[in-house]
Amino acid sequence: MKSTYTTGIYLVLVLSGGGLLLFREEFKGETQLVITIFAVFALMFGLYKMNASLTSNRPKAYKHQEHFNREEYSKKEALKEKKDNHKES
Repeated sequence: MKSTYTTGIYLVLVLSGGGLLLFREEFKGETQLVITIFAVFALMFGLYKMNASLTSNRPKAYKHQEHFNREEYSKKEALKEKKDNHKES
């Protein structure tokens, strides 16, 4: 089952990662390093997944579809030329 809230989950990762990076100075010692690594990972992963979902390779519907279907257009032209040549004979 595919989740319908993927963009929201990635947004939460980005915001929580950024928030942790802003307030990491409140922690001391090794905890600060662990928090920083987790925050950078969450931020980068969230940004990557959101960007990948926005720029995915989805087929686009064009208003004038025949302009973008050159193969079909070429086949129709070839058939038309064949008929014209056959009529002339």
